[in-house]
Amino acid sequence: VNNFVHGVTEAVGLKAYNNILALTTISFDIFFLETILPLLCGMQTVIADEVETGDVALILDLIQRHKIEVLQATPSRMKAIINDAYDNTVLAELKLLLIGGEAFPETLLANLRKVTAAEIYNMYGPTETTIWSTVKRLTQTDLMTIGKPIANTQIYILDRHGLPLPIGTT
Repeated sequence: VNNFVHGVTEAVGLKAYNNILALTTISFDIFFLETILPLLCGMQTVIADEVETGDVALILDLIQRHKIEVLQATPSRMKAIINDAYDNTVLAELKLLLIGGEAFPETLLANLRKVTAAEIYNMYGPTETTIWSTVKRLTQTDLMTIGKPIANTQIYILDRHGLPLPIGTT
């Protein structure tokens, strides 16, 4: 957990932001990223209640009312927010988007770029590795990958026989 705190904070420059909106239930590992990690960085955490997390209009209201700068979401939730939003201009106020937990479709990246100038990161990692293992800044690239390992870690891409693949292999 300590390495995760330092690795992710460094990778996305989290200390540069004032607040984050927590949309994840306490029983999911991402709750740590949305609550404890920002507090360790001196940020404010705004925690959405159960009703708010299920209603895009209420999520947008929270973003606007609290001047939210950072939002973490799965690609499917982010897609729903964009598609169901009564006013996508609210998303323009975001400064940092951390997208993870599922495959990040290139179409979603294109749609996000239409509604916000926020820094956008693809976050990847199974829960077993303490939330996220790799980070890819997508703000100025169209190359969708899982990125590079966070600080003090390594990743290995294996073939179906469990053998390491060479760097650059698809």
